[in-house]
Amino acid sequence: MRPNIWQNSFGLHSFSIAGDANFYLFKALNLLIDIGAWHPILASAQHIFLSHGHMDHIAGLFKLLSYKTSHKIQPPTIYAHPDMQPNIQTACQALEQLNGLKTWDYHWQNLIPETHFTIGNNRLLQAFPLTHHIHSNACLIWEQRKRLQERYKGLDTQQIQRLVLEGAEVNDQILIPIIFYSGDTESSVFAIPELFNAEICVLECTFWEPEYRSKANKFKHLHIMDILDVASQFNNKILILTHISERYSIEFITNTAQKLQDLLPRSVQLKLDLPTIITT
Repeated sequence: MRPNIWQNSFGLHSFSIAGDANFYLFKALNLLIDIGAWHPILASAQHIFLSHGHMDHIAGLFKLLSYKTSHKIQPPTIYAHPDMQPNIQTACQALEQLNGLKTWDYHWQNLIPETHFTIGNNRLLQAFPLTHHIHSNACLIWEQRKRLQERYKGLDTQQIQRLVLEGAEVNDQILIPIIFYSGDTESSVFAIPELFNAEICVLECTFWEPEYRSKANKFKHLHIMDILDVASQFNNKILILTHISERYSIEFITNTAQKLQDLLPRSVQLKLDLPTIITT
């Protein structure tokens, strides 16, 4: 397994095969979203967001916790739906006993809708409940930035500096969506406006053949036609389609993706998260 490395994407390293393994490490943020497989590069993550409990999204978690504990690396914080905690705890205890080693260290944070969690300087994490077979959440990362208040925009630099020295607050705090990860879900996810406006959007696209659209709806996954239907709304710098079923050939996927690229605004870079083990 060799992760894909994406340029201009907050150090994103990813690996994805639908139903097999999926992980998304944003190295610049020490953030790991889902961990369906283990790779040593994931050991650096301090914030672990679990979108849901399917094995292709959590199977590598236990290796990560074991690795961090045995190498005396700072314990991570796990962000997940509260219903997942008892089962994660039980699985950890069973594997700890099988290994005959000390308890694995981690911190647990229940995901609460409309709540922001600080994950670093000026970076906030927020979850959005999704529609899937089980409890599932999308992940949105905000960046706090300052913007000069409208009433001061006509002033020069020296005038603004003088106001600051006098104690005036000249800036507003604003939130900018920088990363959106959809998790596994269906087209209701498009009701979240930040999906279209985040700098980086990592969007699941499991099904691609036209005749599989009803199957995608049945299993609560996105179909490429769902994305084609809203193509004009994307305003991201980078749109990454991931969680692609391995039933399709690379040629079929790339040819179909070109139809999407033709409909997207020119400013949007479309990328396909295809596993290196298949494409080489």
